[in-house]
Amino acid sequence: MNGLRKFLVLNLLAAALCAPLATTAAPNSPPVVARPIPNMTVLEDAPDIRFRMFNTGSGCPNAGSPCTTTIPVPVFFDVEDPNSTDIAVSNTNPTLLSVTYSTSPRRLSIALQPNQNGFADITVTFTDGDGASVADTFRVSVTPVNDLPALVNDAATMAEDMSGGVRRGSGCGQQREFRRQERLALAQRQGIELHSRNLR
Repeated sequence: MNGLRKFLVLNLLAAALCAPLATTAAPNSPPVVARPIPNMTVLEDAPDIRFRMFNTGSGCPNAGSPCTTTIPVPVFFDVEDPNSTDIAVSNTNPTLLSVTYSTSPRRLSIALQPNQNGFADITVTFTDGDGASVADTFRVSVTPVNDLPALVNDAATMAEDMSGGVRRGSGCGQQREFRRQERLALAQRQGIELHSRNLR
């Protein structure tokens, strides 16, 4: 009986030692915002803004299309999937600017619309291989600039032997101001002082 008991115990021990150990998959660590993208202020009609968001594989500067600014990187960090290329962007004011993300090189690009000012909030969302995501939002403010005035081409064509005059449109005031400036410049060259009402 003792021999049988010893045999059973030994077999049970052998089975326990040879059985595969049960493994438990480690839980996914969701990505985090490591260094938030700072808010930016630019002038109206400024060149495109391009910057990288990761410290590897960003290809910046890149031949033919370099980055225009630098920010602290990486913006996002994920333990299991640091090189994820699943990036989505959104923009609250497409009338002001457009924003795109390229995976090769890994870079964010912001293009301002001409003659527009105001602000837009841009949200960048990073998603890892397990579907966990995190988002970072920053603001781009566009400051207006004083545009130079433009002359209006208000030339008119008259038929031969046509009598009467042509009523000028909105460019008439600009033409009058141009002639006034010409008279003033001529008077200054000739050393003549003219009252402003004589220059109209």
